Amino acid sequence: RSQVIELPPVRPVVVEAWQYAARCDGCGHRTKGTYPDGLEPTRTFGPQIEALLGYFHERHHVGYERLVEVCRDVFGLAISEGGIDRALRRLAERARPTYEAIGAEVRAGPVIGSDETGARVAGKTAWQWVFQTPAASYHVIVPRRNAEVIAAFLGETRPEGWVSDLWSPQLQVDAETHQICLSHQIRNLTYAVDADGYAGRVWAVELRHLLGRAIHLHGIRDTLTAASFTRRRRRIENAIDRLVFRTFLPDQPDTANARRLQARYQEHRASLFVFFDRPDVPPTNNASEQDLRPSVIHRKVTGGFRSQLGADVSAIVTSLLSTARKRGENLCDALRSVAGSSPLHAAGLPT
Repeated sequence: RSQVIELPPVRPVVVEAWQYAARCDGCGHRTKGTYPDGLEPTRTFGPQIEALLGYFHERHHVGYERLVEVCRDVFGLAISEGGIDRALRRLAERARPTYEAIGAEVRAGPVIGSDETGARVAGKTAWQWVFQTPAASYHVIVPRRNAEVIAAFLGETRPEGWVSDLWSPQLQVDAETHQICLSHQIRNLTYAVDADGYAGRVWAVELRHLLGRAIHLHGIRDTLTAASFTRRRRRIENAIDRLVFRTFLPDQPDTANARRLQARYQEHRASLFVFFDRPDVPPTNNASEQDLRPSVIHRKVTGGFRSQLGADVSAIVTSLLSTARKRGENLCDALRSVAGSSPLHAAGLPT
């Protein structure tokens, strides 16, 4: 026996609905029938097409011009760039309730991670923010990179834990605890290793090694006894305190980076190892950076957004896709679930 897996030709199906009207002989009132779900007169393309367009555009960063070619050459579907844009807008509008629910779920999480990256909207610099938990990600694209963006998202919510880099608006968040990203600090220490002289380089190498040990200890804490975890933690923190508070770095040009970092950690010592006390707090903000990475690729491939409306559409669809990825869901199905009823159901055709 021999088996070969193949895809049959995929071609669009046009479903036409007729609306009948009748007038009562008695009262003269005219009544019209209603179109089935998925066959509304305002719709040109079905929800499965809209979901597929959103999947290709936001997940795989296929621009409008190339999407026109993909639809024509692969699916035999004639659609213009304007048609794609309108389809994605309709998809985002139907997804808005789910998008707002994702935002509410993130706000309700005890520990929230956040980060931001640049975006281009109508030829101007904007900022894409993400607020995320292990199960959900909420994206928003706005013109500003200040504390007002975070305040607008949180509202009256006060998180138990906040994970971020050392950007000033992130540090101003009213949270019970702040965990600064140790991956960022390791990168900064690596720069000091490369740029400083001997004294600064030795200090930075040792501190970088200790931060790496702390991240590793967090990863294996479930395999250790409480006494072993406490002993290892104490060793790391004692060594950190020695380097941060009791090690003298000479005031000379070739120790400038190490001295700057030492002063930073003296100020933010309480935010270095929150994850030792709270296992649900990660030692890095890598999850937020991973959420933003596809958007950075999207910006470089497409060049940005022509309008704020286009940016909003991207933020909504990206939030749905990021959340579905975290939950292990099929990404295309996640978009189909919000796109609406298919006209194929009304026509009795398989979907």
